[in-house]
Amino acid sequence: MPMEGVKKDKKTMLFLTDDCDWCKETKKLLDDVGASYVAIDVRGNPVAKAIARKACDGREVCMLIKGEVVTKFDKRKIADALFGD
Repeated sequence: MPMEGVKKDKKTMLFLTDDCDWCKETKKLLDDVGASYVAIDVRGNPVAKAIARKACDGREVCMLIKGEVVTKFDKRKIADALFGD
């Protein structure tokens, strides 16, 4: 689902905390497939925390890929979002 107010572009953002196992798995997947992304730690960053909370509604994985919200560690869905049209 597109996030209102976010331009559809090639950027991928992963909102994470350093103690989140799903975040670590997602980061590893992005690294393994050679995806270009920005990892944003939401701890101590109220703006990033507010964006992640609004976009992902507190789900375990919170990513924006080309303006699309991805909230689940699903390899196929992440790959489709990264490399699809």
